[in-house]
Parts: sequence; structure tokens; C-alpha cells
Amino acid sequence: QGLKTARERQVVGQMVEALRSTRARAIVSGQTASTVFDLQALSFQAPGRPAKHWPADLQVTLHTAEQAGAAVAFYPDGSSTGGNLLLANGTRRWRIDIGWLTGSVQSKALP
Repeated sequence: QGLKTARERQVVGQMVEALRSTRARAIVSGQTASTVFDLQALSFQAPGRPAKHWPADLQVTLHTAEQAGAAVAFYPDGSSTGGNLLLANGTRRWRIDIGWLTGSVQSKALP
């Protein structure tokens, strides 16, 4: 049980890191960049990085702008399409919020 929880926390951290690095890439390159989520393959990928996978028993729900599809886009001014990711496995739940105006990425465990 402890190992599963640690693995899930690691995945949450990897998602936050992927989103933050995508934002930084958009700002530095001056071009829109997106972190793409494949909800069927249970994976996500930041530009220029290998895809990362999450465990099959971790349910991931992505809420973002309709035109973005299954991705979160960041713009050169630091803003983004915004939205959030909900990750759940039984009673353990996390939320990753992406601010549309600032592009800030924050995660928290939910009660």
C-alpha cells in the first residue's frame, strides 16, 4: 500500500514537472507548447521529452479548454489554456490546477 501511494505521488510530481517545463519552454522559445495527455495509453508527454505512463489503477480526468483537446497549451507570455487534472485511486485523490492567466501549476492532495 505504501509503495502504491509513493508511486502515485511520484506520478503527480512528474505531471507537475512536465507542465512547468512546457510553460518554461513556451516562454523561452516564444512559441506555443503543449503537454499532451493520452488517456487511452495512460501517458503524458512534454515537448522534447519521452512519454511517461501512470499506473492503470490511477484514474486521471483532464478538464481544459475544448479547443486544446487532451492537452494543456502554454503561450509565450506564460499564460495557458488552463484547467485541472484530477487523479484518483480509491480514497486517495490529487488535483493539479493550471492557471489560465499566469500558467501557474499547483498540486494538492484532496481529503
